Amino acid sequence: TLVGYSLRTVIYKITADNFKIADKTQEDIERQAKKLDRYLPDFSVDSVLLEIVIKHHETRGFFEGAITLHLPKHPLTAHFRSQSVDQAMKFGFGKIRKELRNFKGKQWEKN
Repeated sequence: TLVGYSLRTVIYKITADNFKIADKTQEDIERQAKKLDRYLPDFSVDSVLLEIVIKHHETRGFFEGAITLHLPKHPLTAHFRSQSVDQAMKFGFGKIRKELRNFKGKQWEKN
């Protein structure tokens, strides 16, 4: 499954392997993406790509994947794994927000 959306600054796409993303999960992902969009007011419209790749390992019973935030000149990536897709996304977005805070702290201190 491949789904794409656009917010103010962030364009995001979701790729799901071996399962279909539930509507509730898709809404949660959109809410998390909107939060990231608010962290990026200094970037121009549609200049940031957020890629979410989730794979369901049926035999092992877990979900894993990565969230990559392609900022101009600097991508940020967070890997995650969990027993449920919702928990995996929660971990992934928590990690990418932490990466973004660290990146903003380093980059904005220079200006």
